Amino acid sequence: MFRRARRRPPNARRLHPTQPHNARSLGREVEVAYPFHPLFRQPAIVVTDQLHNGDRYLTLRSGDSRSFLVPAWMVEPAAASIRIVDVPRLPVARGARQLGWSDVEVIDDDLGRSGAGGRRPGFEKLLAAICEGRVGAVLSLEASRLARNGRDWHTLLEFCGLVGALIIDEDGIYDVASPNDRLLLGMKGTMSEMELSVFRQRSIEAMKQKARRGELFLTVAVGYVKASGDRIEKDADRRLQEAIALVFRKFAELQTIRQVLVWCRQEKIFLPAPGEGTTADRIIWRLPVYPTVHHMLTNPVYAGAYAFGRRTARVTIENRAQARG
Repeated sequence: MFRRARRRPPNARRLHPTQPHNARSLGREVEVAYPFHPLFRQPAIVVTDQLHNGDRYLTLRSGDSRSFLVPAWMVEPAAASIRIVDVPRLPVARGARQLGWSDVEVIDDDLGRSGAGGRRPGFEKLLAAICEGRVGAVLSLEASRLARNGRDWHTLLEFCGLVGALIIDEDGIYDVASPNDRLLLGMKGTMSEMELSVFRQRSIEAMKQKARRGELFLTVAVGYVKASGDRIEKDADRRLQEAIALVFRKFAELQTIRQVLVWCRQEKIFLPAPGEGTTADRIIWRLPVYPTVHHMLTNPVYAGAYAFGRRTARVTIENRAQARG
């Protein structure tokens, strides 16, 4: 969505500088130290840093462009020492022994990982053990939580059916080879997957509603900083504001982005660009490249307008298999 500021549509609002505001950690690279988070020990970029009910939250963007909202304490070194004491594996192991199983192995490698997809070493270990014929029963507190996508869930059911392994949870004991039990397990998996899809859809709709109000800022343009109340403000750094104004003056004079770029490089004019270092290095100054100038001259925020949805993502499947004649 894009609206011109002069028309003042409901979902576009004028951006005025108010009180000076300093961004604390935008653009810097961090690692999640909390061992039970999917981003554990993976580099991520801080996109937003905000307070909510007195607690500080960070929006992190991983290397595969996924976004995570985490409490700020998860990126502190002290978070690495946190351990889960009362884990649910003890009742499961005890229940297995009560049912007569003497050799019980607990697999908890996937703690903190989503069952919706991605690499899950614990689940892969379970499938490998089932294929080797070393598993007589798979126990969990809730069977449908073993996998929350159809591919993994039905793969588990197929393997258990082939080797005759049972699936056991708090609701009952299921024999995958039995058509009735297989039907019930299929419904459990479908409902679990649908539940996750509903949560995801609600989150996406909440983002869109926030964008319609002009309050969703996944990134902040150079020269602006995040403020309280889902707002952005002009950066108080006068050097930043003068550099941005210079680019627009030269564009009005030269009429093309390329000429502005050539002039800046000939005159050794350094322009601001987003950095990835610490708080002090959130803005770096360097000789401009074409994307820097183009982004600055085409970003509607510099015209006082809010825009969302200018870029979309589309997944395509390429068939790289070579046909054999």
